[in-house]
Amino acid sequence: MNKRFLSIVSIVLLCMLMLFGCGKSSGKEAFEADFMEFCDKVAEIDANIKAINPDDENAPAELLSSLDTLGELFTNMSSMKFPKEYDYLVTLAEESGQFMNLAVENYHAAFEAEVYDEESASLANEYYARAYKRLKYMITFMQGEIPDSDEIKYANADDSAEAEEAPAE
Repeated sequence: MNKRFLSIVSIVLLCMLMLFGCGKSSGKEAFEADFMEFCDKVAEIDANIKAINPDDENAPAELLSSLDTLGELFTNMSSMKFPKEYDYLVTLAEESGQFMNLAVENYHAAFEAEVYDEESASLANEYYARAYKRLKYMITFMQGEIPDSDEIKYANADDSAEAEEAPAE
């Protein structure tokens, strides 16, 4: 009877370990799946933007519509719940979302003005590039690599005090 009781307890404990172990990784896996879906949608919108004929009279409206969708995607991505394994990416995600929204606002200002506003367009291009740069950094980090950039300040246990004093980009 004791052997049977120990076997049942062992099986129950093993099942509990498997369930709780899977629960932790499923959060990470769910996040990765959601992030990949986000990236796929961004790539699709990017392809749509590149396919817009600039000579078409509806081109500005098509572009702004695609950019609005892109802004929504970046906002949703930046508010995703990041698992513990990727919590270091939260700031990059937030900045990326903010920059994309600023880009969208300025593209609207450029195209909806009575006369095309080159200053707003230039500013929009800069914000757009910043949003994508941060997205690229996020993808690189998620692949287990370190982005090759002088703009990123890395800190480890030995130089954390030095990193805290580094100016923000």
